[in-house]
Amino acid sequence: MPLIMRRSAFDFFPAARCELCETEFDRADAGYAAWPVDVLSDPRDEPVVLLCSEACLERISSEREEAGEWIATPFAVYLANLIVSLGIDIESVLETEHASVAAENTRDQAPD
Repeated sequence: MPLIMRRSAFDFFPAARCELCETEFDRADAGYAAWPVDVLSDPRDEPVVLLCSEACLERISSEREEAGEWIATPFAVYLANLIVSLGIDIESVLETEHASVAAENTRDQAPD
């Protein structure tokens, strides 16, 4: 599975596994989401490939030359686009999460 969610305390951190070399990376490590350019003029439900580096991006475009030229966007842009595409209201989600954490903290602090 190329897209990974890591957990640290109460926070989630998106990461990915490179589809060529299987190196894990996250938005701090850069990385790319890539697909053949031709998909823009000939949409055929081409899957997005997650790659950890420019070297892997160059490798996939040479290994899959039959798909044509490849285009890539930074992993952080891919994640932001995913949020927009899914119609996620970040403020609402964070408000709900903060309320849930506050309720849990209140319950933990209540006398038995």
